Amino acid sequence: MKSSVILERLKSVIIRQDGNVAVLAAFMLVVLLGMTAVVVDGGKVYAVKMHLQKTANAAVLSGAQELTATEQNVRSVADRILHDHGETASLINLSVTMKDRTTAVLKKVVDVPLAKVLGFDKVPVSVKATAKIEAMGAATGAAPIGIDQSIQLHYGQTYRLKVDENEATNGNFGIIALGAPGASTYETNLANGYQGLLTAGDVVDTQTGNIAGKTRDAVQARINRSPYTPGDMSHLDDPRILLVPVYTPHNYTGGQIKQIEITGFAYFYLTEPMDYNTKEVIGVFIQRTGIGTVKPGAVDRGAYVIKLTE
Repeated sequence: MKSSVILERLKSVIIRQDGNVAVLAAFMLVVLLGMTAVVVDGGKVYAVKMHLQKTANAAVLSGAQELTATEQNVRSVADRILHDHGETASLINLSVTMKDRTTAVLKKVVDVPLAKVLGFDKVPVSVKATAKIEAMGAATGAAPIGIDQSIQLHYGQTYRLKVDENEATNGNFGIIALGAPGASTYETNLANGYQGLLTAGDVVDTQTGNIAGKTRDAVQARINRSPYTPGDMSHLDDPRILLVPVYTPHNYTGGQIKQIEITGFAYFYLTEPMDYNTKEVIGVFIQRTGIGTVKPGAVDRGAYVIKLTE
């Protein structure tokens, strides 16, 4: 075979191989671009979704604090959270069921320029979050005073809780020994809140003796610490607000309740200092949310905790 013929055949083989390599290279380039799009644009979509979810969670959790107030309050708080997170325009729907739950749905369209090689350049991202309130069943910070669960509370109505030695542990109101008995411990717990955990189902002793003076001092200390206008009950950190255990009598002997069983919690707002003559704690029961946990079976007396359900 002539050398010229051999060279021509070899040349044609090389040309065909170069063409195959070019096609393969083009295919691999598309694959690499697709993988890059998945990594880069996928990461971008994930980050946006996480930000939206955190924003939705924050909006409903904050708004749920107002589920015992007004729907306008719930919406105003949620709107503020969305604004602070730069997601006001992402809100699709905010539903509110007072004294129950609030739900937010957010949606955003994310640009994904690298994904054009896969046939699209935008991805819609949506999230949903719901927060609801339920009766508080366990909490720290309770005051060492309680109310019988048989009382059907009228929120906002003035109550006068007697704390003299003859009536403190009788009837529908009682003084509780939290942590340890003694007037000094009682005063500390009333002024600052009991730091131990109380749970529905706990059985605790009542406090006996003359504690009117200690009660007066602790009530005055709380009022003095409050930085808010008297009568403004909207502040969750107001020292005027007492977390009050709700109870049923557990051990009743000699005309006096010796022990109580905690069944839930309520909130009591101190409207004025104690009078030296009447020995009464004066205030109103209010509905609001606070820090605590849910326990099945806890009675509902206006103290609630917030749960993120989805």
